[in-house]
Amino acid sequence: MPQMDGIELLGKIKATLVLEQIPVIMVTATTDPASIQEGLDAGAYYYLIKPFEPKVLLSIVKAAVEQYHH
Repeated sequence: MPQMDGIELLGKIKATLVLEQIPVIMVTATTDPASIQEGLDAGAYYYLIKPFEPKVLLSIVKAAVEQYHH
């Protein structure tokens, strides 16, 4: 992302009242445990590492939507 990284964007989303409850799924090629922990600590619903199976992404999105509606 040219203007900011994903953690910065996630921080802006979570700091915006109308957006803070939206589950954010981070999709990245970064696999180091510290980055994963940073994303989850910043409020990511899930941290999906590339490459990924489309069926896995669909399952994660379905779970996120269901949790959001509860």
